[in-house]
Amino acid sequence: MNLLKRFTARLKHYLWLVLALPAALAVIGFLVPVGSMPSSYQAQATVQLGNYEDPIFNETNQVMLMLANAPFYQQQLPQLWAQNEQELLSEVEIRDLNNRLIQLRYRAASKEEAKNGAQAITDAFLNADRQHYERRKRLIDQTLSQLEKEKTPASDSAARTRFFYKLQSLKLTMRPAQQLEQVSSSGASVTTLSSKKRAVLGAVIGMTLVLLAAALPEFIRKMTRWELNNDGCGTRLQHSDFGNHTDVLLGKTVQQTIQSVRAQTWPYWELIIVDDASSDRTRAMLREAAKEDARIRPIFLEENHGAAFARNTALDHAKGRYVAFLDSDDCWKPRKLENQLHFMEMHQYAFTFTGYELMDAEGHLLNKIVSAPKRVTYKRMLKNTIVGCLTVMIDRKQTGAFRMPNLRSRQDLATWLSLLKTGLVAYGMDEVLAEYRISGKTSLSGNKWKAAKKTWFVYRNVERLPLIPSCWYFVHYAAHALMKRMIST
Repeated sequence: MNLLKRFTARLKHYLWLVLALPAALAVIGFLVPVGSMPSSYQAQATVQLGNYEDPIFNETNQVMLMLANAPFYQQQLPQLWAQNEQELLSEVEIRDLNNRLIQLRYRAASKEEAKNGAQAITDAFLNADRQHYERRKRLIDQTLSQLEKEKTPASDSAARTRFFYKLQSLKLTMRPAQQLEQVSSSGASVTTLSSKKRAVLGAVIGMTLVLLAAALPEFIRKMTRWELNNDGCGTRLQHSDFGNHTDVLLGKTVQQTIQSVRAQTWPYWELIIVDDASSDRTRAMLREAAKEDARIRPIFLEENHGAAFARNTALDHAKGRYVAFLDSDDCWKPRKLENQLHFMEMHQYAFTFTGYELMDAEGHLLNKIVSAPKRVTYKRMLKNTIVGCLTVMIDRKQTGAFRMPNLRSRQDLATWLSLLKTGLVAYGMDEVLAEYRISGKTSLSGNKWKAAKKTWFVYRNVERLPLIPSCWYFVHYAAHALMKRMIST
């Protein structure tokens, strides 16, 4: 009843907005010109790959992989990459037309921009291909010249002759990549509604926004009344008030977590475990683990400071270039570090994450997988917190030193957002390399409702987003969270 009264009072207080916004959107909808107009343009170019025995530029799969990743554009088209870094890769599409033919497609808001972009990418590839071709041709010419000048013993004359003619045949059949036709473009059209329908739609949208703006603050009013202190994901131990039973359960999962790190096929790691004032029994177990493996470094805090403090303590003590995170009741697959490091070094990525598999409280895998999207930008992270903390790996040489904000929870999300806000992109490796425990957690992250409240807190109090954008991103977040919830149940 109190909620209804406050809601009604808020509507009365903003009565002018209740009347003005639907009316304004209805008028705008009515006056928008009727007809159809292109919403985007797409330009395409067809390229015949070269033939000079180059494993990168002459193989269709390798060329498609090269044109679908950032390093090519950073090296060959630095200006275009600087202007469209966040969206460039999503606007480029490469298709295999068979017989060493590829089709490069580029989307843009205008026809001219689409054609110029497609031609620029095509020219950049052809120039790089021409350089490799000329280098190969010079090498063959030098070899042929040396063979003509050298005096070969009679016993080697036949082999030398065969090799000589083989190089000559290769030289005659060599050719660089070439563009087969001029760049063409097309527009995608959308048909608008009639004037009356657009006016009604505008009024409905306006009324919906007004009701949402009036109701949502009341629903989330109590959500932000929590302390900026304790909890989250990462390799740490949480203080418990539930006695020895909880200590035994926690100790078992921590042992499994440590063992999953020790089982890594990549041996050059350092495991820093920050014990946030846990029981003496747990501390004894960690000391024993450190004795068995010198790569394990436990750090014991005398007082419970919370997850952010614990993680920042670990980051301060970490010596390596790459850092990864693992909660005390989750596990890594044996090839997690090796495969992810190879993925990052191959593409020179600074921020990556992977897919993960769900398991129950007892550690039994549920055959349910959360896949990793190809890339996540700042805005996409606001809409979908898909990045699992236990899968993240960060190259501190590229990002610089970073710290987690002192939040009770969701400090991982706030950290990812702060990194992505600088222009970085989180690249997903769609390989299942971790195991996430969905029930029986001693942390607060198992409560989806609390997670939703804390996500809203990050929008409003950490990122300082206005109310309407916060509502927009929160609706997307809730939809994605519901889908993930359906997967895990």
